[in-house]
Amino acid sequence: MKGYTHTVAYFDTVAEYTRMPPRTDENLLLRFENQLDPGRLVSGNAPVSTIGFGQLSVVFEIEGMPGVAFKRLPPFPNADQCRYHARSVNAYRSLLNDQLHLPVVEQECYPLENARGEHILYIAQARIPAEHLAPRVLVESGVEATQVILSALLRETARVWHRNAIDAPDVMTGLDARLSNWALFLSSSGEVRPLYLDTSTPFFRRIGQELPNEQVFLKRVPSALLGFVRDGFREVLSGYYDLRQVLIDLAAGFLAEGLPDRLPIAVESINGFLETDGQDFRLRPVRLDEVERHYRNDRRFWTLFRNLSQLDRSMKRSIGRRYPHLLPA
Repeated sequence: MKGYTHTVAYFDTVAEYTRMPPRTDENLLLRFENQLDPGRLVSGNAPVSTIGFGQLSVVFEIEGMPGVAFKRLPPFPNADQCRYHARSVNAYRSLLNDQLHLPVVEQECYPLENARGEHILYIAQARIPAEHLAPRVLVESGVEATQVILSALLRETARVWHRNAIDAPDVMTGLDARLSNWALFLSSSGEVRPLYLDTSTPFFRRIGQELPNEQVFLKRVPSALLGFVRDGFREVLSGYYDLRQVLIDLAAGFLAEGLPDRLPIAVESINGFLETDGQDFRLRPVRLDEVERHYRNDRRFWTLFRNLSQLDRSMKRSIGRRYPHLLPA
């Protein structure tokens, strides 16, 4: 495929990532957790290297477990809720990968109780080579490749809403289809095969009930300031069940990844999809200005969220309390 500069990885590479459990040492993981200072992402006898950041999480690798990418979720109120979230994450991954045939990297969940009595959930995945992460592929690809890649991402994303057309309104499934949540591989014929990476927030709704425990994530905001972000956080979660909003967010990723010149191509590709393969969804076209507005609003909200989280960390440290969360940069 013209403009795609990476080494070819065949279909079985994607399949391997969907069925290859990460090689994790649970005893080492518990020792790491017990020595961890979450406010600084350091651990005494198990050095850690940062791989990347999401809006709510940090992805990192622990020395002694090479090739494994970890996420550490905020502390849960009790062991039951921690295990429940682990089951939900696994169920969500199974739904996407096994039932909807949207390839998702294999994962393992590790609910732990650390030495302080906190209930922590680690999610482990095989680490994907950086050259296959979608943002990097797009940076190093041309216009034609961008269109082909978007076509593949749209095809995989649509699987969720084809299922929703059958299950709604009793059950709804959502997806965070932003560019940073995908890896990309090539077939021998040059066809793009996406691999989905992030199931740490399982997007299920059953008769209007949100499955993710939002309070777990909002605990990192000072309680006196919670009102500033609660409604915005709920609006963000709701957006992942709205296909048109998901597509706007996907397009906005070109701004987030420093590729503003590709945004018109993204909008054109999305609208072409809505007129052809996606016409059954009966969605109105996406406009360039609303993608730009969404990007600004989304960036503003997450900046506020991070600032309030950092304020909470500073307040706790100022009175000698340990800060239990890992914060994105």
